[in-house]
Amino acid sequence: MEIFNEGDIVRVVGKSKGKGFQGVIRRHNMSRGPMSHGSHHKRQPGAVGACASPGRIQRGKKLPGRMGNQTVSLTRAQVVYLDKKNHLIGIKGALPGGNKTVLTISKV
Repeated sequence: MEIFNEGDIVRVVGKSKGKGFQGVIRRHNMSRGPMSHGSHHKRQPGAVGACASPGRIQRGKKLPGRMGNQTVSLTRAQVVYLDKKNHLIGIKGALPGGNKTVLTISKV
């Protein structure tokens, strides 16, 4: 606690909120297809692979999957409030994770 002062630039590392299994619209901000006239492409990702060659889906393709619950670092956050008596640190900006999330704070 004694290593921080007001105005210091710090690095904050924590786990982001987990969102579970999400589709491509929420996970990768894709748009949806037409909703009427018998369309079968409403919330699906669309075409996913090439033809006979290479005969597989390329690595890194934007597909549905688990979203969130990853380590996120905020590299240049500023300490704006410091209460050494009660062991409180006020940091400017949006921090990763929800309420009562354990964060690692270090000097840059």
